[in-house]
Amino acid sequence: MLNENRVSRYILYALGEILLVVIGILIALQVNNWNSERIAGKDIKERYQRIHEELSHTALLMNERIQFIDTLLIANNTRTLRLLQHGSSDSLAELNNTLSGLPQVIAINFNLPVSEAFINDGHIARIENLEIKTKLLNLKNALSFSRILEEYSTQQLHTIIEPFLMKKVNYAQITRNPGLIEVHPVSDYSALANDLEFENIVNLKLEVDRDKVRYLGTLIELMSSLEEDIYKELQHD
Repeated sequence: MLNENRVSRYILYALGEILLVVIGILIALQVNNWNSERIAGKDIKERYQRIHEELSHTALLMNERIQFIDTLLIANNTRTLRLLQHGSSDSLAELNNTLSGLPQVIAINFNLPVSEAFINDGHIARIENLEIKTKLLNLKNALSFSRILEEYSTQQLHTIIEPFLMKKVNYAQITRNPGLIEVHPVSDYSALANDLEFENIVNLKLEVDRDKVRYLGTLIELMSSLEEDIYKELQHD
């Protein structure tokens, strides 16, 4: 009987030791998980901060780009069409001052390396805020579209606009590039007055530049909304 009591106490003692070890392991795992989550949360917030700064800075650059497209391209090409509508010799002579808007392409392809790396490296899966996650994915798609629009604009310049200008005007004269030399300046633009191809080319250029402005405006709205959501998230402890 005495031996049986000793065995029972030993078993209970051993079970107690095992239970304490198990509890200790579970507590350690919980602490480790909590610490990992805390570190991951800190990492996400640090990345959010860099994304927030990048979005804010890039939006300013995009607004500047919109102004360039409006004042240098859209305004000149719209003026060109108005001069063609008027059709007088004085109006057509003014084309010398407006045709510079035709052979110019202003880039709208912006890189957001911090934001794109965050998305492409899989960090987006760690985001709990559905609004931020959705807007980041929309941003990725929007940036891809900018490259398509950029390629189309460049192709339009090389395959449609420049070949036409080479036959109809003095390229050095209308671009006013100081590195080029005018040998045969053109003063009579009357041939362009009834040139349907020229009218279509100017309108096509006007269309793509307006598309660029609309695209950038939409992208700025998306970025501003994402920037606001990230700012709110950064205010949480």
